[in-house]
Amino acid sequence: KATETYPEDITVTGMASKLKLVMSIFDGTSFSDLKTVVDDGLYPQFPSLDVHSGNAVVSWVENSDNEPYMATGTNSLYICNVSNGTISSRETLSGNLGYVSSIAADASDSSVCLSRDNDGDPTTTGDSDIYRISSSGETNLTADAVDDSNLKNIGGVLYWSKGGELYSCSGGAVSDTGAICGNAGAYRVMAFNNTTTVLTKISDGLKSELYTSSKTNDTWSTPVALTSYGGAVTSFDAAADAGGNPVIALDKVPVDENYAQGTSPYGNTSFVITNANDRYDLDVNTTLYYDESQATAGNTITLTADVTNNSTQPVTNLKVSLLDAGGTVLSEENVNQTIAVGETSEVS
Repeated sequence: KATETYPEDITVTGMASKLKLVMSIFDGTSFSDLKTVVDDGLYPQFPSLDVHSGNAVVSWVENSDNEPYMATGTNSLYICNVSNGTISSRETLSGNLGYVSSIAADASDSSVCLSRDNDGDPTTTGDSDIYRISSSGETNLTADAVDDSNLKNIGGVLYWSKGGELYSCSGGAVSDTGAICGNAGAYRVMAFNNTTTVLTKISDGLKSELYTSSKTNDTWSTPVALTSYGGAVTSFDAAADAGGNPVIALDKVPVDENYAQGTSPYGNTSFVITNANDRYDLDVNTTLYYDESQATAGNTITLTADVTNNSTQPVTNLKVSLLDAGGTVLSEENVNQTIAVGETSEVS
């Protein structure tokens, strides 16, 4: 909510000093007026909100030099409680965090999990681990040679991305979920139609699309494309409608891969809200296999091809057609076979 116009010569630090953290509370019918969480002239970074059993907490990080990239100064972690529409005074959980890349508040115990660079140098890789910090102290959750980042507390489970895969921590136990969360690191974990689903952004050069993967019997499907804009998806979020189906809000940007040096390859952003309707897309490998011993005059030959299901749903009861070079149908048959989302199967 804009309250003033910045002069053209304002610095990044000057802009940061003008920012404050506010929230609006939904009472089941409408949102309240904006309530100020903090307005102390320091930029509130990585704001995180969580709700558990009617208790809400808000957490954020501030840099003492108001340096948005945390290159100088010290970084402090704050938390406050929200009860019956009243925001409590903030509590300092840590006054010297080091370099932080993401945080996730946890209202169940008024703690905050964060991804912190261990050597204080954000240009080095493989040294960002996850810590849980509360008023009673600090606990190290991970210690490995791969960066842990993009923390989210979803339904009481802590999720994060590591090396393009999705990890979780529940009840103190850390595990690799087996899901892919994209090379761009952006993801959402949600439940649609009683199925746990991951929405993630996967990049290919300058371009990116939104992909989906679903969980069945503790196994995640191979991600399949949910969008095909041909540009870049810069940010997104999703929620379930009354029927349990996903509704996605996203920003999409056209991309010019032949852009001139010194110019931006990205065009103007368009904000899109869309229903993620079921999409069916089967990819048939152009190589056909057959048993050479069947290749005799007058004999029937069984042809086999690898078929990949790039749809958003499993496919069954396939209709298989064999066409000649001119597109004429030579043979057609219904095959009773199921191919899961993202799975490649032999179809004969």
